[in-house]
Amino acid sequence: MLTKQVKIKKFDVTSKKVSSNSDFILIDQKVSINYPDNSQKISTTFDHIEDLVQGLSYIQSMNLNKLSISQHEDQISVTVKSERLNAPSPIDISSINIQHDHIVTWLSEFKDQQRLYHQTGATVAVGVPTNDQMLVMECVSPLSCYSKLIGSIVRNEQTYHPIIFCSHPIRMDTLDLILGLNPEIIVSQSAISSGALDALISHNITVFGFCRKRKYNRYSNFHI
Repeated sequence: MLTKQVKIKKFDVTSKKVSSNSDFILIDQKVSINYPDNSQKISTTFDHIEDLVQGLSYIQSMNLNKLSISQHEDQISVTVKSERLNAPSPIDISSINIQHDHIVTWLSEFKDQQRLYHQTGATVAVGVPTNDQMLVMECVSPLSCYSKLIGSIVRNEQTYHPIIFCSHPIRMDTLDLILGLNPEIIVSQSAISSGALDALISHNITVFGFCRKRKYNRYSNFHI
């Protein structure tokens, strides 16, 4: 279960009237992930936990050994397998002739898949286009989102285009998470900081921000 319904009181600031209603709120929890050599605490929703564990291990230590988990309440125990997985490796962007219409279509698909946000308004999302779908993860923070996305890509050996769609602001504190997917284009529904933009430009990454329907801010362009 990812959401729950609660009774609320709505206050109308104009009429000063109070009415009864109900609302959906996000269910989240802080869990302890106990790897063999360290423990990590992270807030998450109750989905894609195996992806979260695998992706966080890759983000923190570049580990590519397959992991298995057992969970009891908020404690997750991790076992390291001998099987090795592949690092995230996007499809060569030259394989498709990227146009602005691609970005518009993919962004629409990305927004449509933010179901928890539409219900609760309490999540952030990140996604990448694959050959047949938009792969999207929603969670409570950029770290948990990217962990789940990277974990899914690694565990399922998923190929993807090097284009990241995100709902969160792009700042220096999220830069390493973004670069971990080796993007060539980034499309954000939100803002970007100057330090992050300078770093992305130095990597020859095309950056879009404040994407609203068919209006976008394009901060750099190396591909379109």
